[in-house]
Amino acid sequence: VKYISYDDSKGACYARNLAINIAKGKYITGLDDDDLFSEGRLSELFENRGLLETYSFISTGTLFIKNGKKVKTQFSDKAVIDREAIVRGNAIGNQVFTLSERLKNINGFDVSLLCWQDYDAWIRLIFEYGSGYNLQSPTYIMNIDERKDRISLSKKKTSGIKVFLEKHSMCLTPRFKGKFKAFICLFGDEGVSFSGVKERAFFKLYLFLYKIKNREIIRCE
Repeated sequence: VKYISYDDSKGACYARNLAINIAKGKYITGLDDDDLFSEGRLSELFENRGLLETYSFISTGTLFIKNGKKVKTQFSDKAVIDREAIVRGNAIGNQVFTLSERLKNINGFDVSLLCWQDYDAWIRLIFEYGSGYNLQSPTYIMNIDERKDRISLSKKKTSGIKVFLEKHSMCLTPRFKGKFKAFICLFGDEGVSFSGVKERAFFKLYLFLYKIKNREIIRCE
């Protein structure tokens, strides 16, 4: 086990990339500091490593817990996650199991992004190495307890989403872009522009839906 420390906080992706760059093993996966692996997760991933001859990575479902209680299970709908699926939204979660060299070859996680760095990496993995495969068992446990350093409905998050949308503008679907540009417009300070009629139509639809769903938040601002 190698333990790396440094004086100044530089974000999760900087730390991830340090680990990726010094990794000597053939395979690699990750675990965020406040999350958990269920018993048998690593064994299941390793036993299915042969899938990496066909797929770019292996992922699983995610079990969300809050205050020690199960909230929901997500990211277990699709077995094969191809380009068409990934440009519609993050169908993977925040961790995968893959070959170390693949994460190194795509230069790991983009430290310039303020949010959705995981999603960004999965898009690049799929476009570089092909579809991923989801075992669908919810063996990754994500803790969603409130934390001061989490990004929620903040200007930092809306700014981060805007940068992400600009980076992947050519591949994301009009629905996805319209949905999150509406989010930016409602909760952020940034202006938005549109690349087509469909995108603008989805923007108007989601702006209307967001205003209904979040009318109490908007009223208090």
